[in-house]
Amino acid sequence: MDGQIIEPKLTFSGHVQELRRRLTWPALLLLAGAGVAYMFHDQLIVFLTAPLNQELYYSTPAGGFNFIMKICFILGITLAIPALIYNIISFIEPAVGKKITRRLITMVTLLSLTLGVAGAAFAYFGALPMSLHFFQGVEISGVNPLISADEYLNFALACILTFILLFQLPLLILFINHIKPMSPRKLLKYERHVIVGSLALALILPFTYDPLTQFLIALPIILLYNLSVFFVYLANRKDNKQAKAAKQYAAAQAAAREQRKKHPSQLPPAPKVAPTPLAPRPAFIEPVLQQRSAPTHVKRPTFDIAPRQLQNLQTANFLDLRPNK
Repeated sequence: MDGQIIEPKLTFSGHVQELRRRLTWPALLLLAGAGVAYMFHDQLIVFLTAPLNQELYYSTPAGGFNFIMKICFILGITLAIPALIYNIISFIEPAVGKKITRRLITMVTLLSLTLGVAGAAFAYFGALPMSLHFFQGVEISGVNPLISADEYLNFALACILTFILLFQLPLLILFINHIKPMSPRKLLKYERHVIVGSLALALILPFTYDPLTQFLIALPIILLYNLSVFFVYLANRKDNKQAKAAKQYAAAQAAAREQRKKHPSQLPPAPKVAPTPLAPRPAFIEPVLQQRSAPTHVKRPTFDIAPRQLQNLQTANFLDLRPNK
């Protein structure tokens, strides 16, 4: 169609090349983040072991090196995840359709990153210290704790990743609402079930056994659920406004078609257009006409100026001096 640019369809090898190109940037960010983390690995180890507040040990010759490499690559993966999400959504965008726009992809990526950072911060400053404090308070006579670096890193990462995933709850509910719209009132009716489910989840998680920590984990889940209901309300209100405007436009078009069917001869009157006044004759035309009509001893070709041509000369800025054949 006119005005549309038809993009050529990619072959299988073209899709593979595009996927490889889109995965290149996340891989480069992963390596760059790991390199930067290695430069500051001492500060990162101090930061990660601060909630434990005691020394760590390793039982293999390469234990210290492996511990540092794990920390570096974990930070690199963290930096590469937003770019990976953006490029994957952009890669599948042609197959989904025009509903996924660049602006929507950017907003979803930034919202997911913000919620993930909030979840990691909540785990590091809230849930992880309280959980470690509870376990350190359990003392057994004749048994001393000797925590290895790998075990502590796995425990801390499990806690942080759990809250990063839990804090993605608003995005999950918005995605479900995008597929099948839900009523905010209906969602609020399930709030008591969410409260019971959040407490049960806090009881199942392996780093929460005291009631205070369980309540601390269940509280953000309940708050995030209510925040999701508010987001659903805003999204539905925008969709309802657009649907109402489209319905009014369709109703107006249907009424106009019915009116034309009932009274086909009644057409809207044509607009009255005032005649365009002729422009004043330029000052240089009159001397030229006199010069052309004046007798001279030089034999020149004759020009026949028709009335229509003379009328055109009144608005022209130049003269056509070509003789008539």
